Amino acid sequence: MKKLFVIFAFGAIGVGANAQAVKVNSVGNVGIGTNNPNPAYKLTTSGGISATHVAVAFNISGIKYGGSSDFTYDQKSICNSSLGWYSDSWNTGSSPTLWLSSYGGMKFFTGSTPRMAILGNGNVGIGIDNPTEKLHINGGVLKIGNGTSQNDRNINMIKIGDGDYVKIGEWEKDDWLSFYASGYSFATCGTGCSKFRIVSGGSVMNIYSDLSTIFFRNWETYAWNTIYAQDFIKQSDSSLKENILPLENSIDILKKIKTYSYHFKAQPIETRKRDYGVLAQEIESVLPDLVYTIEDEKFVSYMGFIPILIDGFNEQQELIEKQQAQIESLQQESETLRNALLACCSNKKGQKNMQEFELTNPTDIEKLKVFQNTPNPFTETTIISCYIPESVQKAELCVYDMQGGLIKCLGIAERGITNVQIQAGQLAAGIYTYILMGDGKTSDAKQMILTK
Repeated sequence: MKKLFVIFAFGAIGVGANAQAVKVNSVGNVGIGTNNPNPAYKLTTSGGISATHVAVAFNISGIKYGGSSDFTYDQKSICNSSLGWYSDSWNTGSSPTLWLSSYGGMKFFTGSTPRMAILGNGNVGIGIDNPTEKLHINGGVLKIGNGTSQNDRNINMIKIGDGDYVKIGEWEKDDWLSFYASGYSFATCGTGCSKFRIVSGGSVMNIYSDLSTIFFRNWETYAWNTIYAQDFIKQSDSSLKENILPLENSIDILKKIKTYSYHFKAQPIETRKRDYGVLAQEIESVLPDLVYTIEDEKFVSYMGFIPILIDGFNEQQELIEKQQAQIESLQQESETLRNALLACCSNKKGQKNMQEFELTNPTDIEKLKVFQNTPNPFTETTIISCYIPESVQKAELCVYDMQGGLIKCLGIAERGITNVQIQAGQLAAGIYTYILMGDGKTSDAKQMILTK
């Protein structure tokens, strides 16, 4: 078998007039398409490189385009457009770090769609190839971190990571803002609730929640915060409710509730105002469903009183309307009776009017006299005129109800003609009889009508 040996001396292979396709210099550097291979690299090309299904392995030197040393970083000479592997602080064991440099920026594609871009000014875009901010995300959701602990508190920017929290501002300074994810536990919130903390002027407010409740509390004093809002809208769609029952005996429930004025201990003495409300421990015995216990403190749902107040008003209004109907019926009966009495008395010759009294008869001077009250009927006050002889030692005006029960007796110190005022606030609506009594003797009886 014949063997063919081809030996190339250091020199060049040319194609066409004065053209050199491949040149190998004396130290083994190879140039393709160039007569002057770069002494810093084993292979220098002029023009593009095309390869199909070829695995290429690079050493630390990597791939560079253009000059060999456009800038220096970490004591290494870097080309503006290059791909290389270098030993730096990221190294684990003997594995180098990939460094990619592109003077005009970088774009990353999958298929024909740009997925990420880094512009020459440092702006980074995800889902957009012309980012206008340092980090510009278009579409989708940004998810950062899965940790459950808070390790680094000494930052003054934004931290998103192993503690599952975001913090704006320096920790424990006058003004900062932080968010905590559901895995982190602090204060009395407990694991599994989300937190939001605001620090302003050294005062800290915590907002935290579980699946159904939001809590607002001062971090330093544990006092609950006041919420100011234009309105609170409560869900009340009937399709979302079950076991619906009408309220009953609301007036009886309200009569059991006591109200108070008070100060909250946690409020600063110099600025606090009196508050008005109920005591949760007392409400718990009357309306236990309106009382909640949170962190060993009791809370009352004041909005829960509204339906009871509405029903109590309706019950009271129904009672008032019934009483008004009874009063009107009694007034009509009294007017009928009064007209009958007037008709009867007007037919008797020589009889004086019921409200007339003349001291012309000497025998009348020793008699007790009481006159019809004015006005009658009345709603607020009425006046009853009386005549009490000077000889009477003890005189009283007594009022009775229609069943004959004594309501009250009023002592009268004056003698002669005097007036007694009756206040409606002392009596319930209805018809009453009054009599003047003195030293065991009585006057004629009169009736008065009270309406309200």
